[in-house]
Amino acid sequence: MVDKEPFDSRLVSEFSIGDLVSYMKTPLVGWQDVREYGFIEKIYSQEIGREREFMFAKIIKTDGSTENFMLSCLTLESKNNKDIEK
Repeated sequence: MVDKEPFDSRLVSEFSIGDLVSYMKTPLVGWQDVREYGFIEKIYSQEIGREREFMFAKIIKTDGSTENFMLSCLTLESKNNKDIEK
């Protein structure tokens, strides 16, 4: 187990389950960057390499598939307001 705070742990408070986020897909050479969208299904830490943890989010993409992204690769587009009192 790693004793350091996971990389991107400072971003955990900015994201919640159900938030709408965007991310950039790496384009082919000469193509424009394409921003794609999805919803956060899960936020978790994972050890990569020997002794470093990173924070990830499992994203449900618009086509229904899922993909994992580091939190620093995501842009918050809209908060999930279901838990906010009105």
